[in-house]
Amino acid sequence: LSLSQLRREYLRGREREDLLRQVAHTDPLTGVANRRALNDQLVAQVGLLSRGHQRLSVLMVDVDDFKPVNDRFGHAAGDAVLVELAALMSEQLRSSDQLGRWGGEEFLVLVPATPLQAAHDLAERIRKAVAGHPFRHGERVTVSIGVAEGVPDESPEQLVGRGDQALYAAKRDGRNRVRVTADPRADGMAGRSEEHTSELQSRLHLVCR
Repeated sequence: LSLSQLRREYLRGREREDLLRQVAHTDPLTGVANRRALNDQLVAQVGLLSRGHQRLSVLMVDVDDFKPVNDRFGHAAGDAVLVELAALMSEQLRSSDQLGRWGGEEFLVLVPATPLQAAHDLAERIRKAVAGHPFRHGERVTVSIGVAEGVPDESPEQLVGRGDQALYAAKRDGRNRVRVTADPRADGMAGRSEEHTSELQSRLHLVCR
């Protein structure tokens, strides 16, 4: 083989590797990152957080009452909802944010260099965008969102677990809501004045542990 042929074969091989890597890290339905890719990013971002290089917040997003969509309109309609939802959320995010499908109708958003209040505001924008969107199957769709900000020495599993806790609170409180978790280094709201507690709860819909 000539040098040019060898070069072409090398480039084709690299393209195949890139394609396989992309397929391995992409959700085939929605086109966003899959759980494997999110796990990799989450571990890396938590590492930066633990070394004090940046802040990190996460959004756990779940479609409300998704099963009735599949039951009434069929699984194709349910799939279409997830595709539209992923596109809607992507429009609200920065290039540095990472959106992925965590499983089923649940999505995870990694929001680096973002404190809790700003992550809460982003979650509200996503929630409102979804609630106001005319989905193709003709029915209104809403999402519940749990928000947590990471702290140093917290594991990825602990951070996601707190996001799940906030998501559960949003579901419990009636769905189509955003809820956030408290800093795990604090003992709930102990030692804080009732006035300060009320202010935090009204501003952030705080979930006390």
